[in-house]
Amino acid sequence: MKVLLIGAGKGGSALLPILQEDKEIEIVGVVDSNPDAEGLKIARQNNIPAYTHYEHLIKREDLDVIIDVTRNPQVLIDIEKNKPSNTEILGGISAKLLWNLVEERKKKEEEIQKSLSEQKALYRIGIMISSATNMNDVFQTIVKSGLEVTNTPAGSLALYDEEKNELELVAVHGFSPEFSLKSTRWKVRPGGLTSKILLQKQPVVVPNITEESFMDTRVILAEGIRSLVATPLTAENKIVGILYVDDYKPRTFSKRDISILELLATQATIAIKKAKTRQQLELKNQELKRTMDYLQNVLNNSADIIITTDTENNVVEFNKGAEEILGYTQQETVGKPLSGFFASPYHCNLLLERIKQEGKISNQETQFVTKQNK
Repeated sequence: MKVLLIGAGKGGSALLPILQEDKEIEIVGVVDSNPDAEGLKIARQNNIPAYTHYEHLIKREDLDVIIDVTRNPQVLIDIEKNKPSNTEILGGISAKLLWNLVEERKKKEEEIQKSLSEQKALYRIGIMISSATNMNDVFQTIVKSGLEVTNTPAGSLALYDEEKNELELVAVHGFSPEFSLKSTRWKVRPGGLTSKILLQKQPVVVPNITEESFMDTRVILAEGIRSLVATPLTAENKIVGILYVDDYKPRTFSKRDISILELLATQATIAIKKAKTRQQLELKNQELKRTMDYLQNVLNNSADIIITTDTENNVVEFNKGAEEILGYTQQETVGKPLSGFFASPYHCNLLLERIKQEGKISNQETQFVTKQNK
């Protein structure tokens, strides 16, 4: 489709890039009586023919459409008088309607692209958060991710202790070093911002902090913060923390910003729970190792006979006390049936059966066979 655009002022310069995006449209020329019109500059930059007169152009037989955005009645009269019969005219309200429709389509495409970009960002952030092994790394990643998806310069993360009814600041970004020292831990004040979040269990948006009377704003105002969004992190219908994103100027956060923060909060809650579980597991492993080391030390240094077996009643451990008393070495005994070291294999099997049924036995006499058969 061959198109001639007449009028390269505000309307024409806005319409030109939109027409360029359509591969079905060939712009054969852009016309404006002002040689310095913005639309003519755009045309020249994109190798589109630019003209200051339209008289000879509107007579072209190959034209499909002439778009007139000059709002000059005389221009429309000239076009109607001189154009070929098969050429359509879009002028005045028709041109504006076209502009609005194309602009609307462009906005929707931009929305789709933005949504895809945000989903990719959330996916990437989710991987970053879930792959962090250190609790502090998890906290810092959550805050930085919140700033990234909302394009805000500062933020923080606080964990909520329901039993003590207080919050602990665990990650900060974009604030002064003094801020962290002032606000490490604080009680929930009735009627304050935190109290409001805990009651609502949904994001609280403050477009202009200076206009909010219910908040104690002295600390954050001193930092220069003027707007914020506080998003609760909820697990099993209980708030476990709050993610704050802050701006140094009054700001109206969009519904999209809030929605993304809620998705991020869900990811963050899962990551924190996972990191805490990992941390608890590591502590238990350390405790288990200490216990094992203690038992191994007892096993190695006890003067008494201590023999352990596997589920098949074959020897696994044969301590030094057993080596000295019975004369066998550890290497000679491991993997062999325990009953072979008893004077009465039958009595050994009887004791093992009782242990299996009762869990333990004590004060039970028995006889072992030494390496010298004594």
